[in-house]
Amino acid sequence: MRVFARTLVALCIALGLGAARQDPEGLARNAFDALLPAFEHGEASRSPLSGERLEELYGLLLALRAERPDLWPDDVDFLGTLDAVHARAHADGHDLAPYAATDWSLSLWFESDERYGEIQSLFERNLLRYPPTEPHRPLFLYSLGHYERLCGRWEAALDLLDDAEASVEELTDDALGAEDLVNLARVMIELERGAVGIELGLFEEAIPAVERARELTLELEDPGMWGDVVVEELNLALALDDFERLAATYERARANPWYAEQREAQRDRWELRRGLGRAELERARPEAAWEARAILEEVLVADRLIDFEAHLARLWLADLLIERGAIDEAEVHLGRMADSRTGTGWCGDDLPDRLEIDRVVLEARIALARASGGRGETLEANLERMEAAFESLLTRWRATEIRDQGLAVQHTRHRLQVTEWLVALTAAVHGERGPALALDQVVRAQAQGSLARALGARAASEGEVRRELTPARGGLLLFLPGATRTFAFASTATETRLFELPPIYRLDSRRRALSRTIGQAVQPNADASTRARVDELARELANDLLPEELRLHLDDWEELVIVGVDSLGYVPFELLPWKSGQRLGDAKAVSYLPSIPVGLWLARRPSPPDAREVTVVAAPDATGRGVRTQHLTALPFGAAEERLLLLECELPTRVVSGEAATLQELGAFDPTGHVALHLVAHGVRTDSAHRPPGLLFADGTLTPDAAQKLAVPPVVAVTACGAWKGAWRRGDDGRDHLAGSLLLAGARTLILSHAPIDYRSSLRTMGGFYRGLTREGRSPASALMMARRASDDDLTPYLVHAVGLASEPILEAPRRRTSVLVWAVVILVACAVVLLAFRRRKPL
Repeated sequence: MRVFARTLVALCIALGLGAARQDPEGLARNAFDALLPAFEHGEASRSPLSGERLEELYGLLLALRAERPDLWPDDVDFLGTLDAVHARAHADGHDLAPYAATDWSLSLWFESDERYGEIQSLFERNLLRYPPTEPHRPLFLYSLGHYERLCGRWEAALDLLDDAEASVEELTDDALGAEDLVNLARVMIELERGAVGIELGLFEEAIPAVERARELTLELEDPGMWGDVVVEELNLALALDDFERLAATYERARANPWYAEQREAQRDRWELRRGLGRAELERARPEAAWEARAILEEVLVADRLIDFEAHLARLWLADLLIERGAIDEAEVHLGRMADSRTGTGWCGDDLPDRLEIDRVVLEARIALARASGGRGETLEANLERMEAAFESLLTRWRATEIRDQGLAVQHTRHRLQVTEWLVALTAAVHGERGPALALDQVVRAQAQGSLARALGARAASEGEVRRELTPARGGLLLFLPGATRTFAFASTATETRLFELPPIYRLDSRRRALSRTIGQAVQPNADASTRARVDELARELANDLLPEELRLHLDDWEELVIVGVDSLGYVPFELLPWKSGQRLGDAKAVSYLPSIPVGLWLARRPSPPDAREVTVVAAPDATGRGVRTQHLTALPFGAAEERLLLLECELPTRVVSGEAATLQELGAFDPTGHVALHLVAHGVRTDSAHRPPGLLFADGTLTPDAAQKLAVPPVVAVTACGAWKGAWRRGDDGRDHLAGSLLLAGARTLILSHAPIDYRSSLRTMGGFYRGLTREGRSPASALMMARRASDDDLTPYLVHAVGLASEPILEAPRRRTSVLVWAVVILVACAVVLLAFRRRKPL
């Protein structure tokens, strides 16, 4: 920490002298003049590369680069000359610690620069120069991980962070006396893990990482690092859409004595995030005082934010102004955004130029606002720009590496945002043809989902969707949530219509409240008031998601396929009230598709040979099998449970239970001749950061990674709490769920739950399902509907869902056999009637 201390001292002295002389430019120029010889390739050998003077000037130069970028000379190539200094120092045998102690921090100071590849190469070369015992090595590894994250390569970033952590442990074991550096590295590593978790939507991983970073910072008593931790805490609250948490975090930080020690630029970073959170809060509560505008304008006037953060401030500010009707003021900020395209904070060309895309979106919003205000401006030019931006994004999205854990939040949220306004413009410009053309665009965006790309699913036209995917006696209902409204596409075999619903923040608050209350209502000790609260919340959500105009349109549909739950967020549509005291799940055969491209891919998948068997793999009772499972209730599967599940199943069945219900058994399962595989197990969280849901079996846990490698029949049913849950990234299609893994493994239809469920009630429900599927030849969705109607439980049957292609019958043979029997009886009766008639005829 000696170098950092000297750097700070030199900075304080320099800035104090500069303020006294009122000549900061002169001070900076003197520093550059003193260091330039060492910073030029041809002159490096003429200057001493060690010594107190050079170290202090070097630190001063770095500090000026961070604090006063306006003083940085255009003729100094910092990265190239820095690397030359390192190379020369290493060749001459000089101590590299003064340079190593500052290199890693460049990742923070150059985030708005476009030279990520050069910086990354510099770090990689220095890793080769430094031995494993070098105390600064963990910081180099951290820096490489930081750049991998900026480039969207999260797996590589986490691997490097693991290496950095291992390097820290080696330093600790070797007792090199680098305690400050070790603790500093630990803070940086935890912060970076938190940042990866935030970007991937893995909040259960991000929250403890950020908390550990805060604790380590307090132990270090380092106000500067504490300020960076606060930034990440605010980022976490923003990603969680928890704006009350953000406000509380900000106020707690302001009350800390270290607040006074923060740089002004750091305070502005806090203010920016407070402004963004306040803007979203005001969007959700229009009656709230309008404070976000003043906060964002203040940080912009201060002009201390890096380019990308300044872009965010202008973006949110223009958005607020448009929403409040201040169109002309919004255009001013739009113009300033167009003038500040020096960088976006993303890594090179690996991610979209979000500044340009966001500017086009704002132009579209302004055009739509003016058109609705009667100013008569044409929208065609804006639509052309939006379509061009959309094509650019499609190219970028297609080039993004497919990952098991899905795409980052920044991808999926941006995709939703752009698609929302593209749909709005398309509908406004094209009139009656608008809904069909807009649906084409939505399907193209959905084809970029992680699961769609893993399956090889392609986009399709609106006409293909209507011909191939809409149920014969119903249709598709696709939800596209947005910040200003939610679009609902209703498609049948003959038409596509477009409806506008409330914005996502309003739907989210009611959806989350319903989900929490359902979790309470399924508990054995739940009282009647909790059940009544479920009905009340379901009614409120139904008023938003299924308003009167949409209900009338859906009234004669018998089958309803819901598309877009991974964008909307989990909603048990079967539980929503319909009419005449019915719930939607009683009135219609409801099923869910991750996306239209996935549905079309499933529909086009070749049908397996005729199947006539059902296998059940029921895991043993997990109670008492260890600390990890002590909280789990018993799931006995004996003769009584087998009767509940399979008594009315017409097909041959095989049951594997107890200690024989193993992962090895599942791995050896042959789906040939099977129509269904039924898994009975506890739903648990695994240690995987990216794909946490799993099922507990006798010899271990079935993870999404393992499930994806199974061979499974057309129908896979899972009796387990939360089997449909996973790390949620709004706008992606759920590849990291068990559901996505089982579809990749070969399933056509899944029957599973997202919420906690009652064990015996779910077995009875599935017993009714197998009756409808095997005896009556119903589609999976219709079989579930009939099972719900026959149930005396008013909750669990509505929390068991059909996911995938569930609107078509799996088995036709039972229905044909029934028809043959009926016709045989009819023919026999007819013959009997004819014979009787002849016998009664009298001879002439």
